[in-house]
Amino acid sequence: MSHPVKPLPSARRLLRTPEDLIAAGLVPPEQKDALEAVAQDYATAIPPAFLDLIEQPDDPIGVQVIPSPEELLITPEERSDPIGDEALSPVPGIVHRYADRALLKPLLVCPLYCRFCFRREHVGPDGGVLDDAALEKALDWLRSHPRHSGSHPDGRGPADAVPSSAGADYYGSLCHAACHHHSSAYPCAGGST
Repeated sequence: MSHPVKPLPSARRLLRTPEDLIAAGLVPPEQKDALEAVAQDYATAIPPAFLDLIEQPDDPIGVQVIPSPEELLITPEERSDPIGDEALSPVPGIVHRYADRALLKPLLVCPLYCRFCFRREHVGPDGGVLDDAALEKALDWLRSHPRHSGSHPDGRGPADAVPSSAGADYYGSLCHAACHHHSSAYPCAGGST
């Protein structure tokens, strides 16, 4: 499909539903049922700033974020955990792939959902945030493994999105755990809801 995207004059918000995508001219109306099936497994979020960059639904930026019914086609060689995070997770929220570092995942919520994301089964607005107890358990694990040269919080959002009672001490706890790097998709994708 190659047609211009319709601007949404007053709706400067995240596009999340098949109806939103149809109204924006990103998908044809006849795909609504198929995209509702995709939405059962995978979240959609296209922020206004990203929508403004899409000239045609099939351009590279559009393909990155616009869901497709083909996402539900699973081939025999595909894995449910493509990069092996689950096998390397000693506690929820931690990935310990390398001996001298660990990845802390307090949030699996993004301002935009890429269709190729290798964690897409876990991300979305219906969860994806460690609760206070799980976050504390993950931080305890980091504190009890001081041999790490760095802990890398993979914050898919701002620090204030972590559970409220843990939010105030969040970064202080990480620095105690030898935090050297923080990554977030929010600065480039925009946190607008």
